Amino acid sequence: MNADDFGISRGVNRGIVEAHRDGLVTSASLMPNLPSAEDAVTRAATCPDLGLGLHLTLTAGRPLSDPETVPTLVDPDGQLFLLGTLLGRLTTGRVSRDDLRRELTAQVEWALQRGLRPSHLDSHHHVHTHPWVAPIVVGLAREHGIGWVRCPTEQALTPGLLAMAPRDAFRTVAISTFGLLTRVLVRQAGLRTTRHFRGIGLGMGFGDRGLLAALQALPPGLTELMTHPGHPDEELARLTVFAEGRDRELAALTSPAARDLVRVQRIRLTSFAWLAEIRRTGGVAG
Repeated sequence: MNADDFGISRGVNRGIVEAHRDGLVTSASLMPNLPSAEDAVTRAATCPDLGLGLHLTLTAGRPLSDPETVPTLVDPDGQLFLLGTLLGRLTTGRVSRDDLRRELTAQVEWALQRGLRPSHLDSHHHVHTHPWVAPIVVGLAREHGIGWVRCPTEQALTPGLLAMAPRDAFRTVAISTFGLLTRVLVRQAGLRTTRHFRGIGLGMGFGDRGLLAALQALPPGLTELMTHPGHPDEELARLTVFAEGRDRELAALTSPAARDLVRVQRIRLTSFAWLAEIRRTGGVAG
């Protein structure tokens, strides 16, 4: 149960910690380049059982690198391009691989310099799965001993997916296709990813009903369920259009009904950090 966007705002940071302490969240993905990233690190230090990975960010805020050293990633104001613009530039070959490697390396090193040991890598808007980006991310994971990489393949025709507008459904299918391609690279590199992934089909700002349905339909094996809990605030609204609904996810993740269902269904909650430790010590993971 992974919470994305740790570091995007203090309200989200607070909500993720609540979803961990009082609910089902077992790990979080930290956005290193945003102003509230340091606040997220401070809060994470009070949660020793919260697995912590990196939510590599190329579509929000400013780069950690000097903007002049990554010119193909930023606009004239030195801000990272928004998702649509970045995807267009990636697809037409107007993004330098050197710029990508420089900025993504800076984000990983930011975490290492603070004594963090990231258990996994994923990214804001799943851009790490783009064929131009994925080999760089997989290479960084191998170089720094980060054993898990997200491959967001939403293979099931979930009710949420079927109810999406055509544009959103197309986006979901595209992400899943890139996720399958990334899975090949991850396995070739000797890294790991979960057998199943859920979260895109749940939609943004899911509630109790969607979460319970997803939990009831979990397939056998290891599943990553992506979530975005938080308390919406002004800082969040400045950085993303997805602000409303995060409090609804938080309520669902901390609800007695969800906790009871996990117990009744005998779902074992885990984290990438715990799985990595089991593998390191020669134990058996799910």
